[in-house]
Amino acid sequence: MNRISELRTKAGLSQTAFGKLFNAAQNTVSNWENGNREPSNEILLKMAEFFGESIDYILGRDEKIKEPVTNKDDGLSDMDKFLFKWLKSLTPEEIEAAQAYIQGRRDAQKD
Repeated sequence: MNRISELRTKAGLSQTAFGKLFNAAQNTVSNWENGNREPSNEILLKMAEFFGESIDYILGRDEKIKEPVTNKDDGLSDMDKFLFKWLKSLTPEEIEAAQAYIQGRRDAQKD
């Protein structure tokens, strides 16, 4: 069995939120997690980068969890680390859209 549900839950994401990160509907994420369907190779590569794990680990083929290499405590919270990892996975266009959305929300709160 794959580890998508385990990794998604550990990241604190709902199936819907996780699906949005990978342009997939909630029911598609559910099918991935239940083994009814497998993500495409492109999606698996993005998941591996996002989670910092191997594709084999995500698919349940490798028991060893890849530990991050760190020389010291960087002082970042788990949420900060999650957000940085997520931002690194975005295209420049997606970053620009996110910035515009956030600015729009800030402007709406000022009114």
